[in-house]
Amino acid sequence: MLKSTKPAVSFTTSHMALMLRSSRPVFGKDMHSRARYQAAWDEMPLGGLFMSRKDIWAWDWKCRYELGLGDGWRTTKIKNVMFYSLPFVCTMCFYGYPWAGLYHALFQEMLPHMNRDNGVKYSKEVYGRDVWCADGKFVQPWVHINPPMFTMTTEELA
Repeated sequence: MLKSTKPAVSFTTSHMALMLRSSRPVFGKDMHSRARYQAAWDEMPLGGLFMSRKDIWAWDWKCRYELGLGDGWRTTKIKNVMFYSLPFVCTMCFYGYPWAGLYHALFQEMLPHMNRDNGVKYSKEVYGRDVWCADGKFVQPWVHINPPMFTMTTEELA
C-alpha cells in the first residue's frame, strides 16, 4: 500500500508562531509600545543588511510573538533612529531643494544668497572659491531659474 505524502499537520503561520513562541511572552500585556521598544533595545540588531534570511525571520518572529513590537518598520536600531530623525531630515531637504523655487514663485525674486549681487560673495564664503557660471557651475546646483545667477552682468560682458 502507498504511503500518503501529505503531511498530517499543516504548518501554517499560527503553527509556526506556536512553535517559535517561548512558554510566555517576554514582556507583560499592559506595556505601552514605547516601553516595549526601550526594553528590546539591547538585543535589537543594528540592521538587517548582513543578516542571513534565517536570522532575519527568527528576529521577525521574536519581535511579533515574544516581544510584541507592533511596528514592523522599527525592528532594528537603524530603523528606529530613522523613524525619529526622518521629520528633521525631510525638513532640511525641503529647505535645501524645493525652497528656492517656492521662494521665487511667492516673492518673484531669487533667494538673497543666490541672486546676482550676493552670489559670488556667498560662494567664496561657503565654498572657499569663486563660482563661474560660464563653466556651467552654479552656487546651488540643480536650481536653474530664469535668470540664472551669472557672476557678471551683461554690461560687464560688453
